[in-house]
Amino acid sequence: MRNSAGIFTWRPFIFLGMVTLLLSLFLPMTALAHEKDEILLVNKENSLSADYVPDNLVYPNVAFSSDRESMQQHSANALEEMFAAASNDGVQLYAASGYRSYDYQADLYQYWVNRYGEERANQISAKPGESEHQTGLVMDVTSASVNYELVQSFGDTTEGQWVENNAANYGFIVRYPEGKQHITGYQYEPWHLRYVGADHASEIAANNLTLEEYLSQDSSDGTRTYTIQAGDTFWKIANDHGTTVDRLLALNPDFDPLTLQIGDQILLPGNGSTNPDQPNEGTSYTVKAGDTFWGIASNYSDVTVQELMDANPDISPRYLSIGTTLTIPTSSDNQNGDQYVVATGNVWIHSTPDFTVGSRNGVLYNGERVELLGETANMYQIPDGYVSKNYAEIVE
Repeated sequence: MRNSAGIFTWRPFIFLGMVTLLLSLFLPMTALAHEKDEILLVNKENSLSADYVPDNLVYPNVAFSSDRESMQQHSANALEEMFAAASNDGVQLYAASGYRSYDYQADLYQYWVNRYGEERANQISAKPGESEHQTGLVMDVTSASVNYELVQSFGDTTEGQWVENNAANYGFIVRYPEGKQHITGYQYEPWHLRYVGADHASEIAANNLTLEEYLSQDSSDGTRTYTIQAGDTFWKIANDHGTTVDRLLALNPDFDPLTLQIGDQILLPGNGSTNPDQPNEGTSYTVKAGDTFWGIASNYSDVTVQELMDANPDISPRYLSIGTTLTIPTSSDNQNGDQYVVATGNVWIHSTPDFTVGSRNGVLYNGERVELLGETANMYQIPDGYVSKNYAEIVE
């Protein structure tokens, strides 16, 4: 039998089994993580083996929307306490989905691939081994107000709001919060609750962090690490984390902001509070390290990437140089009534109107707006190619 550490152990005697049980009561466990390095991180970069099965799986004594699902013992106890507290506040929650085996997740992931294609499936479902459900520390919750479904609108219900405001008191976090898809890799899931313990959960909730951000923090000097994602620039990272490009450059003197590599780790200030420089509308703008056309345009309420390109026809947005002066168009310069596509989440740009991996030629980032050139059945055509309608919408 292989345990979670990947070591083969034999338990031929009842005595050894009793010793193992006694040790489990005193040694740190995933469900009772006292330090950050004891928290089990499972995501697209940190996967579990096919034979990983957590110990002490039990069925929590709570209301279920369908068949009962199991969890690790300590997380199940915490869930029972949370459901009882919610009931005392007049809020009825229902448990929906707990522990899933590696094989079960493989079948579930394939179902979503068959239904939506691999690109869309990767936003809403984990590949086998990459699902937190395999840890036994997760329970999806729902309510009658959303017909017992797992949908984003749960976050707007009385039950969803109660969970968001109170889950940390019982050791749970909303694992995939809104606006953090570029970090977690998954869309907003207000129903997905991960047990990390009350102390950790309270700090994560109080600082609006993801588990990835929390575990990357270095408490010794207040800084924290960040892993470069596809499409990142120093400006984008600074904007996302409430700091400035200058502070990032000072913390990371060995990194060239123009040649960031996916997977590189940089330092972030511990408590970002200074907003990035905000240029004035109707003036010129000098390109700084890490700038992109999208990042510059997003500082203005009435300027799009296309309008910025039109105002600077001799400057390629793909080859911005530090110190280049850009013309920022005023509201009166911009054309009204044109249709644009705005990304409602990070979405691949494809060179052809399909979803194949080989046709990917870029990314349209959450909030980025570009000119609409046409439509196909499932995709919008934009100047650089095609994007899925699942994560984009038309705006005037």
